[in-house]
Amino acid sequence: MLREPFLGVVDALERGDVDLVVGPPLPATVGLVQRRVGVDSFASAARADHPIVKRRLDLETFLAVRHLV
Repeated sequence: MLREPFLGVVDALERGDVDLVVGPPLPATVGLVQRRVGVDSFASAARADHPIVKRRLDLETFLAVRHLV
């Protein structure tokens, strides 16, 4: 069943060990809020006050920072 691989992620969210998951839709779970933020091959996100990523993310900065894949 497709649900099996996602159980660990849902459990981590419910425990508060994880605050945000970016990926494919998770199984419907009470209390779990899901939003589609776009459909694209690649996307980047950084907090508003990130010390390196300022208002725009140029290629040089993108290559200089660590990434979560």
